[in-house]
Amino acid sequence: MIRTAVLALLSLPLMPAALTDVVDVVPGSAMLDASRIHETTDTTNMFFTRDGQERAGPMQVESTRRTTRNGVAVFEHRIVVIGGGRTFIDDTTWYHATTLAPIAHRSHSTNRSFSIDYAPGRVTGFLKDTAGTHPIDVALAQPVFDPSELQSLVRSLPVKVGASFVLPLFDHQKYGIQVDTLVVEGADEVETESGKVMAWRLGLATADRKATYYLAQDTGRELKVDVTWAGGHMRVVGTGVK
Repeated sequence: MIRTAVLALLSLPLMPAALTDVVDVVPGSAMLDASRIHETTDTTNMFFTRDGQERAGPMQVESTRRTTRNGVAVFEHRIVVIGGGRTFIDDTTWYHATTLAPIAHRSHSTNRSFSIDYAPGRVTGFLKDTAGTHPIDVALAQPVFDPSELQSLVRSLPVKVGASFVLPLFDHQKYGIQVDTLVVEGADEVETESGKVMAWRLGLATADRKATYYLAQDTGRELKVDVTWAGGHMRVVGTGVK
């Protein structure tokens, strides 16, 4: 999903030599360091290309903060997509402040509401759209992350060029486990309003699209994203990037 392809990441240190280049990551993995996740708000602008023509799309505001939910310390991650003076999408995800295990996800857009809660081995909730309310009750064969959680998840991972992280995600559309591999492809210079910034280049490919993220090495902030799929392309540019 396009909305899960926008990641704002912080503090990406080099991977220790003890780690292999391909690493399976699940909630509670020892390599996850939640202390690297900081409260942030990032603004990006979207541009879409179809049939060779690019047009400006909506603006996205993505924020992360520490809070509590039912007495448990959690991260709250929110994405709001705004265009033409109105909100198109408002997503909020809560996940455990130490293990990054997902707790709940709520999404609201025009004519659609999506609500799920995570429990060990199960996801329950509902989808409400113009056709009615559809219950969700899915048994899981393994622990998963919520896809909207990715930006904080990757903030907490150690990174070096050539490393790959295998991530099990709960697919919000197919209601099953989707395994994605995030690859640290290289390091590039990105031009910003404050000058050139060295960035990690990370790739995430699925069956129907390829996303490439450029993340500042010093702060981990998202600078730009390119997403390509059959018949289209989207680029997401952070505020202050030329």
